[in-house]
Amino acid sequence: MAATEISSKLNALPVNAPWAYKPNYAELAEQNRATYEEVSKVCTFGEQPIGGLVVVRQMAPAYARARYKVVSNPIGLDTAHIALFCDGGSLCFGYRMGAGSVIEVYTD
Repeated sequence: MAATEISSKLNALPVNAPWAYKPNYAELAEQNRATYEEVSKVCTFGEQPIGGLVVVRQMAPAYARARYKVVSNPIGLDTAHIALFCDGGSLCFGYRMGAGSVIEVYTD
């Protein structure tokens, strides 16, 4: 499957961020877990590009945020799906894209 086909398929999957404190939180969390299972097949943590995988590097945390640098994204996966991978399928408090391809996942 071509990279654009892969990214189109994965980018179409739901990502709910944030979902904490919403009335249907259990359903939103389950959708994120299911999406994470698919996204984790093309994402990994590392320091260098690895083949056709999306590679992210964990950075030093900031106050109430875990920080990740996107090392490579050859398939064009969108930020929401990369953030979901970084947070292990949760994103209960949300995320934001910072400067320089840095994703900040809110932890508190």
